[in-house]
Amino acid sequence: MRYQEMDGRILEQLRENSLVHLTKDKARNINIINFIKKYPVHRISIVGESVLICGRSDEDWVYISSKSEDEFQQLIQDLDEEDKCFAVLEDWMLPYIVKDREIRSRLTCIKLVYDSNARLQPSQFKCIPLSISDAPTIYLVNRR
Repeated sequence: MRYQEMDGRILEQLRENSLVHLTKDKARNINIINFIKKYPVHRISIVGESVLICGRSDEDWVYISSKSEDEFQQLIQDLDEEDKCFAVLEDWMLPYIVKDREIRSRLTCIKLVYDSNARLQPSQFKCIPLSISDAPTIYLVNRR
């Protein structure tokens, strides 16, 4: 079922339900969880344990969390030609998404998860904390 431009109370309930699903595997879904908490979401679909979120930051983004190919295929049936920006998709999802679709943006990342129970070795290097005054220098170096 597709929920678009729905009543604020319904959207808020779906938002909370999706967060319940997503936090069951927080390390896997942290990007989507943070997106939901930070940006306005205007469409949510939930099928079983799978979640599709559409919201706006710089673009209208589609995030999908699914471990089930069947649930995933049900979720993407509601996508249309306006859905062009996808984030945090798994490799197995890509062939279904790009089939017969113009993709404007695709973010690629490798997720590294820090185990808070693991003991880190002390740094061998002298580190100086960054400050706001360092920002122009860092910005210029990275623009080259």
